[in-house]
Amino acid sequence: MRTKGLTGIKRVTSRGRTYTYRRLADGSLVRLPNLSETDPAFIAAWVKAGKQELLRPSRATLGTVAAVIEAYRASETWRALAPGTRTARGRILDSIAQMGAKATLSTLKSSHVAADIKKYPRHAGRNRLKAWRGLLSFAIEDGLLMTNPSDDVARPKVPKSDGHTPWTDDECAAFRAHWQIGTQQRLAFELLLWTGARKSDGVTFGWPMVASDGWLTYTQSKTGDECSIPLTSPMSGWLSAFAEDQRLLLECLPKPQERQLWIVTQNGRPRGSNGFTNWFSAAAKDAGLVGRSAHGLRKTRAIRLVLAGATPHQVGAWTGHSSLSEIEHYTRGASRRLALIGSNGHPDVTDVRNSGGK
Repeated sequence: MRTKGLTGIKRVTSRGRTYTYRRLADGSLVRLPNLSETDPAFIAAWVKAGKQELLRPSRATLGTVAAVIEAYRASETWRALAPGTRTARGRILDSIAQMGAKATLSTLKSSHVAADIKKYPRHAGRNRLKAWRGLLSFAIEDGLLMTNPSDDVARPKVPKSDGHTPWTDDECAAFRAHWQIGTQQRLAFELLLWTGARKSDGVTFGWPMVASDGWLTYTQSKTGDECSIPLTSPMSGWLSAFAEDQRLLLECLPKPQERQLWIVTQNGRPRGSNGFTNWFSAAAKDAGLVGRSAHGLRKTRAIRLVLAGATPHQVGAWTGHSSLSEIEHYTRGASRRLALIGSNGHPDVTDVRNSGGK
């Protein structure tokens, strides 16, 4: 049970042994005793780990970009970011800190930021610019700068793309035909298709997240927002269109007495998010579906929800999207088709990809 207020706790199981850590704001880990989170000794160790962070001497020269990065990653502004955002931007800031070990913040110009951005491919450049803007916005809030040099740097232009391609019904059928119920590949497919979750969240799903009412509730790793999805609860109303998908998923899930975590390796260990990507892409390729991805199933779920009559808010409640504009981007084609046939119509969802080209 997670004790209220104890954040940043990470437990890792290796070779049958569990190790517990507290993750500090800079991303480093401090070892904690492997005790219950309600144990006074555990709480005391957690508090002591936090004090270590406050007493840790700065490794950067005062006034440098690297020093500002240290202050930023120890701030409440940084802690307020979603865990997934901190992880991604943390890697970028590590790189900037190495580059800016001697560069002073006072002499930083937009041309310096622009030159740094140009070293990277367009999508990576965009992410790097986001990290710069977050860092320099903090510097302004902290009174270290008057203006943000990154404001004058244009975002790298990227070709228009629909991103990950949603799966058609025929492709879903082909995957199911190749990977039978009982395989981990089939379980992963049904789970991500049903939940519309990101792979980083899907690999953490298990029975402890399912309440007695049959709803799966989890905290999204990317945004930190909570998301709830019907799992074993009966489908009624417009949700009845998904009864077959639900039935197939439930046939694939292990019984609680067999295994608590759902997606695991051949050795029964948790499957990491990064390794999952290549593993699942290989499974799709083996089924003759080259180029199909796990994230494409997230799009497929959003599109199917729209075609069943869900509003953008209902789609967001299911998939965890907080931005209505992103939902509309995902499902624009499906919404147009639904507008033509009317909300009481029965759309043909044979080719989901043509319905949701965005």
